[in-house]
Amino acid sequence: MASMIGEFARSMGASSGLATVRGASARMAMLASLACILAARHGIRLLAPIHDAVLIGSSIEQIEAHVALILEIMRRASRIVLNATAEGTHELRTDYTIVRYPDRYSDKRGAAIWQRVMQLLADQQRKVA
Repeated sequence: MASMIGEFARSMGASSGLATVRGASARMAMLASLACILAARHGIRLLAPIHDAVLIGSSIEQIEAHVALILEIMRRASRIVLNATAEGTHELRTDYTIVRYPDRYSDKRGAAIWQRVMQLLADQQRKVA
């Protein structure tokens, strides 16, 4: 989320500082909320908002179409939130990752905690068995 907030602050010509971060955080929260509302209205199965991202579910046959739609929704939400008028041109870039069964999404920043959680679960299962 920090990189998107930084991009947002620079795109709006803001200087760095606590006030800028708070304002950017509020707008990013508004952007995420709007994206979730628009996704639901367009029939996207929203599994979870995650900071500045959304996790969607879809069939293998429809995933590419749903990704294209959610990317447009995210662009539209950013234009609505970041611009004072409909003619505004501020828009945030959006990237995506598609994860197909049986794989799962993982982020190296959370690898240690995930490994710890899995170890705790295994320990608990051994105690119960």
